[in-house]
Amino acid sequence: LFGMAAEVEAAQILEEGFDDVFATGISEVAEDVLPGDIYCCVERIQGLYTTDGHEEDDLETALKNGAVAIVAEAGSQLGVEIPESVPVIWAEDTDELSARLAAVYYDSPSAAMNTVAVTGTNGKTTASWLIRGVLEQAGELTGMIGSIEHALAEHQLLPDGKLWKPQVDDPAAGRECSSPFSLTPYRGRYSVEETTPNGLQMQQLLAGMRDRGATAAVVECTACGLAGGSADWVEPNIVVYTNTGDNPAELQLFGSKQEYLDSMLELLRSLKDPQQQRAVINADDDQFAAAAAAASAVPRVTYGINNPTADVRAESIELTLWQTTIIVDTPIGKLEIITNLVGRHNVYSVLAAVAVGVLLNLPLAEIGAGIEAVQVIPGRCEVVNNVLDLPLEVEDVQGLQQQSNLPRDFPVVVDAADTPQRLAAVLDALREAGAERIFTVFGCDGVVSPACAAKAAWRCSCVARGSPVQLADGAEP
Repeated sequence: LFGMAAEVEAAQILEEGFDDVFATGISEVAEDVLPGDIYCCVERIQGLYTTDGHEEDDLETALKNGAVAIVAEAGSQLGVEIPESVPVIWAEDTDELSARLAAVYYDSPSAAMNTVAVTGTNGKTTASWLIRGVLEQAGELTGMIGSIEHALAEHQLLPDGKLWKPQVDDPAAGRECSSPFSLTPYRGRYSVEETTPNGLQMQQLLAGMRDRGATAAVVECTACGLAGGSADWVEPNIVVYTNTGDNPAELQLFGSKQEYLDSMLELLRSLKDPQQQRAVINADDDQFAAAAAAASAVPRVTYGINNPTADVRAESIELTLWQTTIIVDTPIGKLEIITNLVGRHNVYSVLAAVAVGVLLNLPLAEIGAGIEAVQVIPGRCEVVNNVLDLPLEVEDVQGLQQQSNLPRDFPVVVDAADTPQRLAAVLDALREAGAERIFTVFGCDGVVSPACAAKAAWRCSCVARGSPVQLADGAEP
Protein backbone atom coordinates (compact mmCIF):
# COMPACT_ATOMS: atom_id res chain seq x y z
CA LEU A 1 0.00 0.00 0.00
CA PHE A 2 2.64 2.55 0.98
CA GLY A 3 5.62 1.72 -1.21
CA MET A 4 4.66 4.43 -3.71
CA ALA A 5 3.57 7.03 -1.21
CA ALA A 6 6.52 8.34 0.75
CA GLU A 7 5.05 11.83 0.41
CA VAL A 8 2.10 10.82 2.59
CA GLU A 9 2.93 11.44 6.22
CA ALA A 10 0.95 8.40 7.35
CA ALA A 11 3.04 6.22 5.07
CA GLN A 12 6.22 7.52 6.65
CA ILE A 13 4.87 6.98 10.15
CA LEU A 14 3.94 3.39 9.40
CA GLU A 15 7.09 2.62 7.48
CA GLU A 16 9.42 4.05 10.12
CA GLY A 17 7.63 3.05 13.30
CA PHE A 18 5.47 0.08 12.36
CA ASP A 19 7.27 -1.72 9.55
CA ASP A 20 5.48 -4.96 10.45
CA VAL A 21 2.05 -3.48 9.68
CA PHE A 22 0.76 -4.71 6.33
CA ALA A 23 -2.34 -2.83 5.17
CA THR A 24 -4.54 -4.32 2.45
CA GLY A 25 -7.43 -1.88 2.36
CA ILE A 26 -9.01 1.29 3.69
CA SER A 27 -12.49 1.97 5.09
CA GLU A 28 -14.47 4.65 6.89
CA VAL A 29 -17.34 2.36 7.90
CA ALA A 30 -16.50 0.29 10.96
CA GLU A 31 -18.97 -2.46 10.05
CA ASP A 32 -17.33 -2.85 6.62
CA VAL A 33 -13.75 -3.11 7.87
CA LEU A 34 -11.99 -6.28 6.74
CA PRO A 35 -8.87 -7.80 8.31
CA GLY A 36 -5.92 -5.72 7.16
CA ASP A 37 -7.87 -2.48 6.60
CA ILE A 38 -6.94 0.98 7.81
CA TYR A 39 -9.96 2.45 9.61
CA CYS A 40 -10.40 6.19 8.99
CA CYS A 41 -12.42 8.27 11.44
CA VAL A 42 -14.13 10.71 9.09
CA GLU A 43 -17.48 12.45 9.29
CA ARG A 44 -20.25 10.82 7.29
CA ILE A 45 -24.04 10.59 7.27
CA GLN A 46 -25.42 7.36 8.69
CA GLY A 47 -29.18 7.19 8.24
CA LEU A 48 -30.69 10.16 10.07
CA TYR A 49 -27.53 10.88 12.01
CA THR A 50 -24.01 12.13 11.44
CA THR A 51 -21.02 10.28 12.84
CA ASP A 52 -17.35 11.23 12.82
CA GLY A 53 -16.13 7.67 13.35
CA HIS A 54 -14.55 8.35 16.76
CA GLU A 55 -17.47 6.87 18.69
CA GLU A 56 -16.67 4.01 21.04
CA ASP A 57 -18.95 1.56 19.22
CA ASP A 58 -17.35 2.35 15.85
CA LEU A 59 -13.82 1.92 17.14
CA GLU A 60 -14.63 -1.34 18.91
CA THR A 61 -16.29 -2.69 15.78
CA ALA A 62 -13.37 -1.67 13.55
CA LEU A 63 -10.85 -3.33 15.87
CA LYS A 64 -12.98 -6.46 16.20
CA ASN A 65 -13.17 -6.71 12.41
CA GLY A 66 -9.41 -6.60 12.06
CA ALA A 67 -8.32 -2.99 11.49
CA VAL A 68 -4.51 -2.79 11.47
CA ALA A 69 -4.27 1.01 11.84
CA ILE A 70 -6.53 3.93 12.72
CA VAL A 71 -6.55 7.46 11.31
CA ALA A 72 -8.01 9.83 13.93
CA GLU A 73 -8.41 13.57 14.41
CA ALA A 74 -5.59 15.14 16.40
CA GLY A 75 -6.74 16.03 19.91
CA SER A 76 -9.79 13.76 19.86
CA GLN A 77 -10.63 11.31 22.63
CA LEU A 78 -10.98 7.75 21.33
CA GLY A 79 -12.65 6.35 24.45
CA VAL A 80 -11.40 2.78 23.94
CA GLU A 81 -8.10 1.07 24.59
CA ILE A 82 -6.20 0.64 21.34
CA PRO A 83 -3.83 -2.36 21.22
CA GLU A 84 -0.14 -1.49 20.92
CA SER A 85 0.01 -3.46 17.69
CA VAL A 86 -2.52 -1.07 16.07
CA PRO A 87 -0.92 2.34 15.39
CA VAL A 88 -3.05 5.46 15.65
CA ILE A 89 -2.15 8.11 13.06
CA TRP A 90 -3.16 11.50 14.44
CA ALA A 91 -4.14 13.84 11.59
CA GLU A 92 -4.97 17.53 11.61
CA ASP A 93 -7.57 16.77 8.92
CA THR A 94 -8.69 13.16 8.72
CA ASP A 95 -10.79 13.80 5.60
CA GLU A 96 -7.78 15.13 3.69
CA LEU A 97 -5.39 12.40 4.83
CA SER A 98 -7.96 9.64 4.20
CA ALA A 99 -8.53 10.94 0.68
CA ARG A 100 -4.79 10.96 -0.01
CA LEU A 101 -4.35 7.45 1.34
CA ALA A 102 -7.28 6.29 -0.80
CA ALA A 103 -5.83 7.93 -3.92
CA VAL A 104 -2.58 6.04 -3.28
CA TYR A 105 -4.25 2.74 -2.46
CA TYR A 106 -6.60 2.84 -5.46
CA ASP A 107 -3.85 4.20 -7.74
CA SER A 108 -5.54 7.46 -8.81
CA PRO A 109 -8.55 5.89 -10.57
CA SER A 110 -9.72 9.14 -12.18
CA ALA A 111 -6.49 9.30 -14.19
CA ALA A 112 -7.35 5.97 -15.86
CA MET A 113 -10.62 7.31 -17.33
CA ASN A 114 -11.90 10.29 -19.27
CA THR A 115 -13.12 12.18 -16.21
CA VAL A 116 -15.47 15.17 -16.51
CA ALA A 117 -16.07 17.23 -13.35
CA VAL A 118 -19.13 19.52 -13.26
CA THR A 119 -19.42 22.38 -10.76
CA GLY A 120 -21.56 25.49 -10.27
CA THR A 121 -24.62 26.57 -8.32
CA ASN A 122 -27.39 25.40 -10.63
CA GLY A 123 -27.67 22.95 -13.48
CA LYS A 124 -24.95 20.51 -12.35
CA THR A 125 -27.16 17.43 -12.27
CA THR A 126 -28.86 18.06 -15.60
CA ALA A 127 -25.58 18.88 -17.32
CA SER A 128 -23.97 15.76 -15.82
CA TRP A 129 -26.72 13.47 -17.09
CA LEU A 130 -26.56 14.96 -20.58
CA ILE A 131 -22.77 14.68 -20.66
CA ARG A 132 -23.09 11.04 -19.64
CA GLY A 133 -25.51 10.58 -22.54
CA VAL A 134 -22.98 12.04 -24.98
CA LEU A 135 -20.16 9.85 -23.64
CA GLU A 136 -22.30 6.71 -23.79
CA GLN A 137 -23.34 7.53 -27.35
CA ALA A 138 -19.62 7.72 -28.18
CA GLY A 139 -19.19 4.16 -26.90
CA GLU A 140 -17.71 4.97 -23.49
CA LEU A 141 -18.69 2.82 -20.51
CA THR A 142 -19.48 5.76 -18.26
CA GLY A 143 -19.75 6.09 -14.51
CA MET A 144 -21.68 8.81 -12.70
CA ILE A 145 -21.19 10.39 -9.28
CA GLY A 146 -24.06 12.76 -8.60
CA SER A 147 -26.92 13.94 -6.41
CA ILE A 148 -29.42 11.47 -7.91
CA GLU A 149 -27.27 8.38 -8.20
CA HIS A 150 -23.80 6.91 -8.23
CA ALA A 151 -23.89 4.51 -11.13
CA LEU A 152 -22.08 2.62 -13.85
CA ALA A 153 -24.32 2.04 -16.86
CA GLU A 154 -27.53 0.56 -15.41
CA HIS A 155 -25.87 -0.52 -12.15
CA GLN A 156 -26.17 1.73 -9.10
CA LEU A 157 -23.30 1.98 -6.64
CA LEU A 158 -22.95 2.39 -2.89
CA PRO A 159 -20.72 5.20 -1.53
CA ASP A 160 -17.85 2.71 -1.12
CA GLY A 161 -17.98 1.77 -4.81
CA LYS A 162 -19.68 -1.59 -4.36
CA LEU A 163 -22.77 -2.56 -6.34
CA TRP A 164 -26.10 -1.68 -4.70
CA LYS A 165 -28.68 -4.42 -4.36
CA PRO A 166 -32.24 -3.88 -3.07
CA GLN A 167 -32.79 -5.40 0.35
CA VAL A 168 -36.58 -5.59 0.03
CA ASP A 169 -38.99 -5.93 -2.87
CA ASP A 170 -40.55 -2.76 -4.24
CA PRO A 171 -44.31 -2.98 -3.58
CA ALA A 172 -44.94 -0.47 -6.37
CA ALA A 173 -43.04 -2.44 -9.04
CA GLY A 174 -45.15 -2.83 -12.17
CA ARG A 175 -47.80 -0.37 -11.00
CA GLU A 176 -48.53 2.96 -12.66
CA CYS A 177 -49.79 4.63 -9.48
CA SER A 178 -50.59 4.11 -5.82
CA SER A 179 -54.02 2.98 -4.69
CA PRO A 180 -56.52 5.86 -4.55
CA PHE A 181 -56.24 8.00 -1.43
CA SER A 182 -53.28 6.02 -0.08
CA LEU A 183 -49.50 5.98 -0.25
CA THR A 184 -47.39 2.96 -1.09
CA PRO A 185 -44.76 2.67 1.66
CA TYR A 186 -41.33 1.51 0.54
CA ARG A 187 -38.09 2.16 2.41
CA GLY A 188 -35.79 0.14 0.17
CA ARG A 189 -35.37 2.44 -2.81
CA TYR A 190 -31.92 3.49 -3.91
CA SER A 191 -30.87 6.95 -2.78
CA VAL A 192 -27.74 9.00 -2.21
CA GLU A 193 -27.04 11.93 0.04
CA GLU A 194 -27.48 15.19 -1.88
CA THR A 195 -23.87 16.27 -1.59
CA THR A 196 -20.54 15.46 -3.12
CA PRO A 197 -19.04 12.34 -1.50
CA ASN A 198 -16.11 12.90 0.82
CA GLY A 199 -12.59 12.40 -0.53
CA LEU A 200 -12.30 8.77 0.54
CA GLN A 201 -15.68 7.84 -0.94
CA MET A 202 -14.81 9.69 -4.14
CA GLN A 203 -11.75 7.48 -4.66
CA GLN A 204 -13.70 4.33 -3.79
CA LEU A 205 -16.47 5.16 -6.26
CA LEU A 206 -14.04 6.00 -9.06
CA ALA A 207 -12.06 2.84 -8.35
CA GLY A 208 -15.24 0.78 -8.38
CA MET A 209 -16.06 2.16 -11.82
CA ARG A 210 -12.57 1.71 -13.24
CA ASP A 211 -12.25 -1.83 -11.93
CA ARG A 212 -15.53 -2.77 -13.63
CA GLY A 213 -14.27 -1.53 -16.98
CA ALA A 214 -15.40 2.10 -17.05
CA THR A 215 -13.60 4.25 -19.61
CA ALA A 216 -15.23 7.55 -18.56
CA ALA A 217 -16.70 9.16 -15.44
CA VAL A 218 -18.84 12.22 -14.81
CA VAL A 219 -18.46 13.74 -11.34
CA GLU A 220 -20.89 16.32 -9.95
CA CYS A 221 -19.06 18.64 -7.54
CA THR A 222 -20.85 20.92 -5.07
CA ALA A 223 -19.20 23.98 -3.59
CA CYS A 224 -19.40 22.45 -0.11
CA GLY A 225 -17.87 19.21 -1.28
CA LEU A 226 -15.04 21.01 -3.04
CA ALA A 227 -14.36 23.14 0.04
CA GLY A 228 -14.17 19.92 2.05
CA GLY A 229 -11.54 18.49 -0.29
CA SER A 230 -13.70 15.84 -1.97
CA ALA A 231 -12.09 16.40 -5.38
CA ASP A 232 -8.56 17.29 -4.25
CA TRP A 233 -7.22 14.00 -5.58
CA VAL A 234 -9.43 13.78 -8.66
CA GLU A 235 -7.64 14.41 -11.96
CA PRO A 236 -10.30 15.62 -14.43
CA ASN A 237 -9.74 15.87 -18.16
CA ILE A 238 -12.54 18.43 -18.44
CA VAL A 239 -14.07 20.77 -15.87
CA VAL A 240 -17.50 22.24 -16.62
CA TYR A 241 -18.50 25.44 -14.81
CA THR A 242 -22.25 26.10 -15.06
CA ASN A 243 -22.90 29.33 -13.11
CA THR A 244 -22.71 31.06 -9.76
CA GLY A 245 -26.09 31.89 -8.26
CA ASP A 246 -27.71 32.28 -4.85
CA ASN A 247 -28.16 29.06 -2.92
CA PRO A 248 -28.82 30.06 0.70
CA ALA A 249 -28.34 26.52 1.98
CA GLU A 250 -24.79 26.46 0.61
CA LEU A 251 -23.93 30.13 1.14
CA GLN A 252 -24.57 29.93 4.87
CA LEU A 253 -21.73 27.42 5.14
CA PHE A 254 -19.21 29.95 3.82
CA GLY A 255 -17.88 33.14 5.34
CA SER A 256 -18.78 35.16 2.25
CA LYS A 257 -20.04 34.78 -1.29
CA GLN A 258 -16.48 35.24 -2.51
CA GLU A 259 -15.39 32.20 -0.49
CA TYR A 260 -18.31 30.30 -2.00
CA LEU A 261 -17.22 31.31 -5.51
CA ASP A 262 -13.56 30.52 -4.82
CA SER A 263 -14.40 26.98 -3.72
CA MET A 264 -15.76 26.28 -7.22
CA LEU A 265 -13.13 28.28 -9.10
CA GLU A 266 -10.42 26.26 -7.34
CA LEU A 267 -11.46 23.27 -9.43
CA LEU A 268 -10.74 25.32 -12.56
CA ARG A 269 -7.44 26.51 -11.10
CA SER A 270 -6.41 22.89 -10.60
CA LEU A 271 -6.23 22.47 -14.38
CA LYS A 272 -2.55 22.74 -15.26
CA ASP A 273 -1.91 20.46 -18.26
CA PRO A 274 -2.85 22.15 -21.56
CA GLN A 275 -2.22 18.91 -23.45
CA GLN A 276 -4.61 16.76 -21.44
CA GLN A 277 -7.04 19.10 -19.70
CA ARG A 278 -9.78 21.47 -20.86
CA ALA A 279 -12.45 23.77 -19.39
CA VAL A 280 -16.07 24.45 -20.40
CA ILE A 281 -17.45 27.75 -19.09
CA ASN A 282 -20.85 29.49 -19.22
CA ALA A 283 -20.21 32.76 -21.07
CA ASP A 284 -23.52 34.25 -19.88
CA ASP A 285 -22.70 33.92 -16.20
CA ASP A 286 -21.93 37.00 -14.12
CA GLN A 287 -18.68 35.39 -12.98
CA PHE A 288 -17.56 34.40 -16.49
CA ALA A 289 -14.43 36.56 -16.39
CA ALA A 290 -13.35 35.11 -13.06
CA ALA A 291 -13.98 31.57 -14.27
CA ALA A 292 -12.08 32.14 -17.50
CA ALA A 293 -9.14 33.58 -15.55
CA ALA A 294 -9.16 30.59 -13.18
CA ALA A 295 -8.88 28.22 -16.16
CA SER A 296 -6.30 30.31 -18.03
CA ALA A 297 -3.70 27.51 -18.04
CA VAL A 298 -5.72 25.26 -20.36
CA PRO A 299 -7.78 25.59 -23.57
CA ARG A 300 -11.39 26.64 -22.97
CA VAL A 301 -14.70 26.29 -24.80
CA THR A 302 -17.47 28.69 -23.83
CA TYR A 303 -21.22 28.32 -24.22
CA GLY A 304 -24.21 30.62 -23.86
CA ILE A 305 -27.47 32.03 -25.15
CA ASN A 306 -26.95 35.78 -24.94
CA ASN A 307 -23.19 36.23 -25.32
CA PRO A 308 -22.44 36.44 -29.07
CA THR A 309 -18.80 35.48 -28.49
CA ALA A 310 -19.66 32.07 -27.00
CA ASP A 311 -18.10 29.17 -28.90
CA VAL A 312 -21.23 27.04 -28.51
CA ARG A 313 -24.34 29.18 -28.76
CA ALA A 314 -28.10 28.66 -28.99
CA GLU A 315 -28.97 30.28 -32.31
CA SER A 316 -32.69 29.70 -31.80
CA ILE A 317 -34.84 28.22 -29.04
CA GLU A 318 -38.43 26.97 -29.28
CA LEU A 319 -39.94 26.41 -25.85
CA THR A 320 -43.10 24.39 -25.19
CA LEU A 321 -44.49 22.67 -22.12
CA TRP A 322 -43.69 19.27 -23.62
CA GLN A 323 -40.27 19.67 -25.22
CA THR A 324 -37.60 22.16 -26.29
CA THR A 325 -36.08 22.56 -29.75
CA ILE A 326 -32.67 24.21 -30.04
CA ILE A 327 -30.54 25.12 -33.04
CA VAL A 328 -26.96 25.09 -31.74
CA ASP A 329 -24.11 26.88 -33.48
CA THR A 330 -20.68 25.35 -32.77
CA PRO A 331 -17.14 25.78 -34.11
CA ILE A 332 -17.66 22.65 -36.25
CA GLY A 333 -21.14 23.40 -37.56
CA LYS A 334 -24.79 23.56 -36.53
CA LEU A 335 -27.12 20.94 -35.16
CA GLU A 336 -30.74 20.69 -34.08
CA ILE A 337 -31.54 19.14 -30.71
CA ILE A 338 -35.05 18.22 -29.57
CA THR A 339 -35.17 17.40 -25.89
CA ASN A 340 -37.88 16.53 -23.39
CA LEU A 341 -36.26 18.92 -20.91
CA VAL A 342 -38.52 21.93 -20.37
CA GLY A 343 -37.43 25.50 -19.73
CA ARG A 344 -34.76 27.97 -20.81
CA HIS A 345 -32.54 27.07 -17.84
CA ASN A 346 -32.21 23.54 -19.25
CA VAL A 347 -30.99 24.94 -22.56
CA TYR A 348 -27.78 25.91 -20.78
CA SER A 349 -27.26 22.31 -19.68
CA VAL A 350 -27.76 21.12 -23.25
CA LEU A 351 -25.17 23.63 -24.48
CA ALA A 352 -22.69 22.51 -21.81
CA ALA A 353 -23.04 18.90 -22.99
CA VAL A 354 -22.56 19.97 -26.61
CA ALA A 355 -19.40 21.86 -25.61
CA VAL A 356 -17.99 18.73 -23.94
CA GLY A 357 -18.72 16.74 -27.09
CA VAL A 358 -16.96 19.36 -29.21
CA LEU A 359 -13.90 19.20 -26.94
CA LEU A 360 -13.84 15.41 -27.34
CA ASN A 361 -13.89 15.83 -31.15
CA LEU A 362 -17.15 13.90 -31.49
CA PRO A 363 -19.32 14.24 -34.62
CA LEU A 364 -22.25 16.61 -34.18
CA ALA A 365 -24.75 13.87 -35.02
CA GLU A 366 -23.31 11.73 -32.22
CA ILE A 367 -23.46 14.62 -29.75
CA GLY A 368 -27.09 15.35 -30.60
CA ALA A 369 -28.09 11.69 -30.42
CA GLY A 370 -26.48 11.33 -27.00
CA ILE A 371 -28.35 14.32 -25.60
CA GLU A 372 -31.69 13.30 -27.10
CA ALA A 373 -31.25 9.77 -25.71
CA VAL A 374 -31.57 11.23 -22.19
CA GLN A 375 -35.34 11.31 -22.10
CA VAL A 376 -35.85 11.72 -18.36
CA ILE A 377 -33.76 13.22 -15.57
CA PRO A 378 -35.61 12.46 -12.33
CA GLY A 379 -36.90 15.59 -10.63
CA ARG A 380 -35.40 18.04 -13.11
CA CYS A 381 -38.45 19.72 -14.70
CA GLU A 382 -39.61 16.17 -15.32
CA VAL A 383 -42.88 15.89 -17.24
CA VAL A 384 -44.38 12.75 -15.74
CA ASN A 385 -47.38 12.42 -18.06
CA ASN A 386 -45.58 12.84 -21.37
CA VAL A 387 -46.54 9.95 -23.68
CA LEU A 388 -43.86 11.19 -26.08
CA ASP A 389 -41.39 9.46 -23.74
CA LEU A 390 -42.80 6.07 -24.70
CA PRO A 391 -41.41 3.91 -27.56
CA LEU A 392 -41.68 5.49 -30.99
CA GLU A 393 -43.38 2.43 -32.49
CA VAL A 394 -46.50 3.26 -30.47
CA GLU A 395 -48.56 5.24 -32.94
CA ASP A 396 -51.99 5.34 -31.35
CA VAL A 397 -51.31 8.15 -28.88
CA GLN A 398 -55.00 8.65 -28.09
CA GLY A 399 -55.53 4.97 -27.32
CA LEU A 400 -52.36 4.89 -25.27
CA GLN A 401 -53.54 7.94 -23.34
CA GLN A 402 -56.78 6.21 -22.42
CA GLN A 403 -54.96 3.00 -21.51
CA SER A 404 -52.45 4.70 -19.18
CA ASN A 405 -54.89 7.22 -17.67
CA LEU A 406 -52.31 9.96 -18.19
CA PRO A 407 -53.98 13.26 -19.18
CA ARG A 408 -52.42 15.26 -21.98
CA ASP A 409 -54.55 18.37 -21.49
CA PHE A 410 -51.78 19.87 -19.38
CA PRO A 411 -48.35 18.69 -18.23
CA VAL A 412 -47.62 17.51 -14.71
CA VAL A 413 -44.07 18.55 -13.86
CA VAL A 414 -41.95 17.29 -10.96
CA ASP A 415 -38.92 19.35 -9.99
CA ALA A 416 -36.45 19.04 -7.13
CA ALA A 417 -36.38 22.81 -6.50
CA ASP A 418 -35.28 23.00 -2.88
CA THR A 419 -35.19 26.75 -2.26
CA PRO A 420 -37.68 29.57 -2.90
CA GLN A 421 -35.25 30.97 -5.49
CA ARG A 422 -35.12 27.70 -7.43
CA LEU A 423 -38.88 27.24 -7.21
CA ALA A 424 -39.34 30.76 -8.57
CA ALA A 425 -36.96 29.97 -11.45
CA VAL A 426 -38.93 26.84 -12.36
CA LEU A 427 -42.24 28.72 -12.30
CA ASP A 428 -40.76 31.45 -14.50
CA ALA A 429 -39.46 28.83 -16.94
CA LEU A 430 -42.85 27.13 -17.19
CA ARG A 431 -44.55 30.48 -17.68
CA GLU A 432 -42.14 31.34 -20.50
CA ALA A 433 -42.78 27.92 -22.05
CA GLY A 434 -46.49 28.73 -22.35
CA ALA A 435 -48.19 27.85 -19.06
CA GLU A 436 -51.13 30.19 -18.46
CA ARG A 437 -52.09 28.77 -15.05
CA ILE A 438 -49.75 26.92 -12.70
CA PHE A 439 -50.88 24.98 -9.63
CA THR A 440 -47.98 24.37 -7.27
CA VAL A 441 -47.64 21.65 -4.65
CA PHE A 442 -44.41 21.71 -2.68
CA GLY A 443 -42.79 20.16 0.34
CA CYS A 444 -41.15 22.09 3.12
CA ASP A 445 -38.84 20.38 5.56
CA GLY A 446 -37.17 21.88 8.62
CA VAL A 447 -37.53 21.84 12.37
CA VAL A 448 -40.40 23.65 14.06
CA SER A 449 -38.72 27.03 14.55
CA PRO A 450 -37.74 27.92 10.94
CA ALA A 451 -40.58 26.00 9.32
CA CYS A 452 -43.12 28.84 9.31
CA ALA A 453 -40.66 31.32 7.84
CA ALA A 454 -39.57 28.77 5.23
CA LYS A 455 -43.15 28.07 4.18
CA ALA A 456 -43.84 31.80 3.94
CA ALA A 457 -40.86 32.25 1.62
CA TRP A 458 -42.01 29.41 -0.62
CA ARG A 459 -45.57 30.76 -0.62
CA CYS A 460 -44.33 34.21 -1.63
CA SER A 461 -42.31 32.70 -4.49
CA CYS A 462 -45.47 31.11 -5.85
CA VAL A 463 -47.91 33.93 -5.24
CA ALA A 464 -45.55 36.48 -6.81
CA ARG A 465 -45.77 34.48 -10.03
CA GLY A 466 -49.55 34.01 -10.00
CA SER A 467 -49.60 30.36 -8.96
CA PRO A 468 -52.26 28.96 -6.63
CA VAL A 469 -50.52 27.20 -3.75
CA GLN A 470 -51.13 23.99 -1.86
CA LEU A 471 -48.68 23.09 0.89
CA ALA A 472 -47.48 19.54 1.47
CA ASP A 473 -45.45 18.74 4.57
CA GLY A 474 -42.34 16.70 3.81
CA ALA A 475 -38.88 17.12 2.39
CA GLU A 476 -39.58 16.23 -1.23
CA PRO A 477 -42.26 17.25 -3.75
